[in-house]
Amino acid sequence: MNSCRPVLDTGAGINLVRPNILPDNWKTYAVVLSRSPSIKDAKSRRLEVKYAIHLIVDTGAIKTFERFFVAERLSVPCILGTEFIERCIEGILPRRRLVAWRKELCGSSPDKHSTPVLACLANGQWDRHWRDQSARVRA
Repeated sequence: MNSCRPVLDTGAGINLVRPNILPDNWKTYAVVLSRSPSIKDAKSRRLEVKYAIHLIVDTGAIKTFERFFVAERLSVPCILGTEFIERCIEGILPRRRLVAWRKELCGSSPDKHSTPVLACLANGQWDRHWRDQSARVRA
């Protein structure tokens, strides 16, 4: 099982993953897309997407089955877009550096309702907080 640190992107509608994050045999589980969706990166370059795959996203607080599109030229290993954010996240709290998960996905454990944010991008600068515990998503 591979894991990576995802990016929560409120400007991306769909979930994206690079193929080098996936296991060697990922194409046996992927669906070949008959039409490639029109997806552009932050620099307005078209991203070539030929496959979709369903993966388990495990944050430690929640575990959910999500659809990802496989894109070669992503600047980050994994992007969780608004499709994921609207379904799974109650709030993103940048000042407190926390992601608050929806209670119905967390179960009854109150300590699992939030996950630390490791870095925030504000005004084009990364504000990193590596002293926080690692928040990983396993796919």
